[in-house]
Amino acid sequence: MTEIEQVEALLFGEIEESLRAKDYTTARRLVNEAIALSAPCPGWLKAMVFHRMALVEDFEGSTIQGIEYLKKAIDCYPQYPPGWYSLACFEARLGNKQNVLPALENAIKFGWSQSRVDYRRGIKNESDFETFRSDADFLALVDDGYPENKALRRVFEYLAAYEPMSAINSGRKNLDQIDDLYALYQAFEFAIAMIQRDLDEHGSRNLRLYKLKSMSEVVSLTENFKNEVANREKRGEQTDTFAKFCAKIFPGKN
Repeated sequence: MTEIEQVEALLFGEIEESLRAKDYTTARRLVNEAIALSAPCPGWLKAMVFHRMALVEDFEGSTIQGIEYLKKAIDCYPQYPPGWYSLACFEARLGNKQNVLPALENAIKFGWSQSRVDYRRGIKNESDFETFRSDADFLALVDDGYPENKALRRVFEYLAAYEPMSAINSGRKNLDQIDDLYALYQAFEFAIAMIQRDLDEHGSRNLRLYKLKSMSEVVSLTENFKNEVANREKRGEQTDTFAKFCAKIFPGKN
């Protein structure tokens, strides 16, 4: 095997097994072997290796040393979301707010841009951030833009996953459970615009992807959703629910 293959085998095999078994002595030895072999590895792979050593240090009670390894991981691959997130967790346990917020910001930014993972969703339940629960800066950063209403949240989740027809179908199916119909129809309007852009680019053959019969059906849905939004505005039912969501998930597109 090449050195890269050896590192991958260690990283996704014995190292993971030893960490799951809480055998940190073995994990440390194996990670050191991986570090020694890692010179030809791409940055993202080196970052994963140093990240594992950071976890070993932390599990054995040396959070500060773990932070040093996380910094090495990020130096190897600056757009490495798990490294930034772990750094935020480690710094939070030490109460270093000035380091926590930038690390979290990068975890959120790179998590979404690299792999469409929204780290904000897990942060609210992460015990490491307990002391920051009432901090205004922290709360503003981790606000994911999603509504509390579960049915409406599901619609927004489909949009965030670029599944516009699923968003429309879910909203229609659970219409009676949604408490903000203005936001719902704004979401529908956004969803049908997504579909229209896809059809403009790839042609009507993609209608089948959305289980739509014709372009005229797209036009009809567009007009329907547009009128629903306009009518609710006339009745004074406007809310900023969808605008807040877009600002977080689709900045510059609303």
